[in-house]
Amino acid sequence: MCVTSVTLLLCLTVPLLSLFYELLCEDCTSLVANVSPDTVCSRRVCAVRVITNAWKLLLVNCYMPYEDDDAKFDDFVSELSVIEDLVNAHNDCRVMTCGYFNVDFSRTGLHTVLLKSFCETLNVASLPHKCQPPSPPLDNI
Repeated sequence: MCVTSVTLLLCLTVPLLSLFYELLCEDCTSLVANVSPDTVCSRRVCAVRVITNAWKLLLVNCYMPYEDDDAKFDDFVSELSVIEDLVNAHNDCRVMTCGYFNVDFSRTGLHTVLLKSFCETLNVASLPHKCQPPSPPLDNI
């Protein structure tokens, strides 16, 4: 079943809205935006496309399965594929993917290795490698 527009908008997290606000404040000519949900046939991934006169942005939010068994591994790979398809379909946009990946970059779990490889393949940076973790560490925001 595809995610509905209402669900897509509800999937936006506070950090995404905060980033959106910051982007709008950087360039006052960009205050008029066309925001439209993207159809995603996944219960774990949602996307919203934001287009202004100055920039295009695809906001992707996900809730990935935890590392447990082969079925969860297959789900994780499948959801990464959904995200990759979104990125490839919107190559005219800057893409921000966030959410709960159920990955700990300080450990070498199978999902961590997959996500790192995914980021390298798409030539994207993951924030845990660029930022110092908060003290105490947060599970999610």
